[in-house]
Amino acid sequence: MHILLIDDHPVYVDGLKCALSSFFPEMHSSTAYSGEAAVNLVESNDFDIIILDYHLPELDGLDLLKIFKNKKISSPVLLVSAISVVQDTSIIAEAKTAGACGFISKQSPSADIAVAIKQIIQIGEYWPDTVQVKIKKMACVQELHQLSSNLSKRQTEIVTLMEKGYTNKKIAKIISLSPDTVKTHISNIYKKLGVENRAACISKFKE
Repeated sequence: MHILLIDDHPVYVDGLKCALSSFFPEMHSSTAYSGEAAVNLVESNDFDIIILDYHLPELDGLDLLKIFKNKKISSPVLLVSAISVVQDTSIIAEAKTAGACGFISKQSPSADIAVAIKQIIQIGEYWPDTVQVKIKKMACVQELHQLSSNLSKRQTEIVTLMEKGYTNKKIAKIISLSPDTVKTHISNIYKKLGVENRAACISKFKE
């Protein structure tokens, strides 16, 4: 198995190589300490897996993922970072979109990193449960924001008044529309937000 380690910290790289060799006795590794060196290596070699540090000088991990994708590099990439998953959620989601096959913290035990490598090679991806939950939650939030952004200025105004507890009749009076027109707007708002009642509409809008 040929692994490419892309990291600008030699001590970490040497330690990881040593640790992984106990899990993969036949492992052969190459190292790139910069983004430019990494690009040169992936263009001239086929790697079974690439372990990529997010925090690199000049070209960071996301930059390299995009370059690999543009160059149609087929080797799977495991993104690693010293920052906690909570802080890295948006980065992980972006990395997944850019082509990363997995993520794991650099603080993880070497056995866990070995598991991540095996799983990516065997089934194509590795996302810890905590990461999957956060990515799904972020996707839901983004979907909600998209739905909310589809509301017109008038519809947003009406939902804001609904949130304050005003009745249709009161809303109609405040914005100088007929109650029937307000009712039609609310019906269209329900469709856009994918809800069926006032409480669900307000709850989804507040999220």
